[in-house]
Amino acid sequence: MAHDLIKRYVWLVDKLREHGSLSLKEIQDLWIKERVGGKLTRRTFFHYRNTIEEAFDINIECNLTTYEYYIAESSNSELDNWLIDTLSVSEALREASDLRERIVMEPIIPSRELLPPIIIAMRKLHPLQFHYRSYTAADAGKSVKLNPYFVKYFKQVWYVIGLDTRSGKVKTYALDRMRNLQIVERETFRLPKDISAAEYFKDSFGIIRGDETPEHIVIRANATQAKYLRATPLHHSQEERIGDGYSLFSYRMRITYDLTQALLSYGANIEVLEPASLRDALSDILRRALTHYPSP
Repeated sequence: MAHDLIKRYVWLVDKLREHGSLSLKEIQDLWIKERVGGKLTRRTFFHYRNTIEEAFDINIECNLTTYEYYIAESSNSELDNWLIDTLSVSEALREASDLRERIVMEPIIPSRELLPPIIIAMRKLHPLQFHYRSYTAADAGKSVKLNPYFVKYFKQVWYVIGLDTRSGKVKTYALDRMRNLQIVERETFRLPKDISAAEYFKDSFGIIRGDETPEHIVIRANATQAKYLRATPLHHSQEERIGDGYSLFSYRMRITYDLTQALLSYGANIEVLEPASLRDALSDILRRALTHYPSP
């Protein structure tokens, strides 16, 4: 899609999100006011509407009573929103190219050349073959044959999750640690009917699922940290009880390395109250960390 068309699609979705619903006349007036492009005819609007549905799976529906257009509630998947938000940010940054010296970005971990073939293998149900070396490996790594089930993006890294044919277990591999990736086109695999990305990670934080039973976790956060957790929940199971100068946040999650690292990152702003096993584990990590900083 051409740049100017992408800009118009993103604009239309953003305006409907911002206002909730708009008539075609209101959309046309905003179009002219914000100088998006030339005249927005009814025919062009319906063309954009259909293209947005096909390209981003976002349905723009019409209330036949008020003749106002709105984004259907079903068009609210994380991937759909991520795609539109990414395009919106890309457009904003492209238009601000003259300010590049005043815009600071985090470095991108290169792996985009590996994602397209992995998506193809997922769609056509072909295994993947690659060489892999984890950061904890003491040797030169290993050869892996994987039936790719789904991919996940976490902390600037793409991961592929699937059945490791050698071990017979579902495992996770980071794309930036892969080498010599190939699609095994002569073979196909059957995707299990009872597995989905949402269900697989439902009780986990981050990329590590773990085999532990999900536990009831309670943390106490000071008033300032509570605002951050309220704005960006740690997990979809998050519930809050507000106290005097603090909040209690409860979750149902598996206790994994990713979760403990996230909790440690909050420092003295939180305190884990339950379960005792997690509280003791964090306490032990903090005690060992203090040995690197002896008192003067």
